[in-house]
Amino acid sequence: MKKVVVGFIALLVVLAIPLSVHFRKRADIVVGSKHFTEQKILGEMIAQLIEAHTDLKVSRRLGLQGTKVCFAALREGDLDIYPDYTGTGLVNILEEDYDPAQSRQDVLEHVRAEYARRWGIVWLDPLGFANTYAFAMRGDQAEELGIAKVSDLEKHKETIRPGFDHEYTTRPEFKRFGEVYGFTLGEKITRLDPDLTYKALKEESVDLIDAFSTDGRIAAYELRLLEDDKHLFPPYDCCVLARRATLDTHPELRDVLARLAGAISPDEMQVMNYAVTDEVRSPAAVAAEFLKRKGLVP
Repeated sequence: MKKVVVGFIALLVVLAIPLSVHFRKRADIVVGSKHFTEQKILGEMIAQLIEAHTDLKVSRRLGLQGTKVCFAALREGDLDIYPDYTGTGLVNILEEDYDPAQSRQDVLEHVRAEYARRWGIVWLDPLGFANTYAFAMRGDQAEELGIAKVSDLEKHKETIRPGFDHEYTTRPEFKRFGEVYGFTLGEKITRLDPDLTYKALKEESVDLIDAFSTDGRIAAYELRLLEDDKHLFPPYDCCVLARRATLDTHPELRDVLARLAGAISPDEMQVMNYAVTDEVRSPAAVAAEFLKRKGLVP
């Protein structure tokens, strides 16, 4: 029994060794991403771009579980680079309320300055699209009810059936909805697994979901994104984040990563997301095709 206990403890010690130790043995740069489709595509783009234009060895840690995990890994040096969004930096990491008076550039400059000052993390220039939270409805229902913006929902608040991702219902934006818009969406909100929200809306199990503005299913399912006319959501411009120490050690990375600045339009990101989501193509293949088409890799 003692041998079993000692062996178990030894196993725990091995498992407790940071994954970065294992990745660093075979890589100069570790690129990460969160767990959803768009992030995996972007992580692949970053990794493939570095591999195409430098001699650096790249390891991938794509599909990590959520913002806090990726940020902690970057801060501690387990990751060197990963993509993120300005609104996420403001609300989730800096834990600040969004002031609608702030412009997109204001939010970017603020998170850029605070990340650099506190943690030595660099926000590079935006990639050209924002993936903001939004509310979506079936296009035909929205047309029939005359709903084009979020404030239009007030007239239908007793009959509209919302279905939201579990995580969204814990976010600051959800908690501030009543304060910003002056009404609530009723007591009967269905909480859904994020993989089921679009399916539930398409199959008419719910009438309103929280969506991401670059999700490919929006066009494919003929959904309507409602205008956030009272600015509940901050801007979510996508950028590449990198450790300053990594950029100082490998200064060639700045020029390489700058190739992605302004290179991806919202429509292009939507098409790529849909290609992976519903056409069963890999993030690596979709990323490679995009980089070649844009002339960003040989």
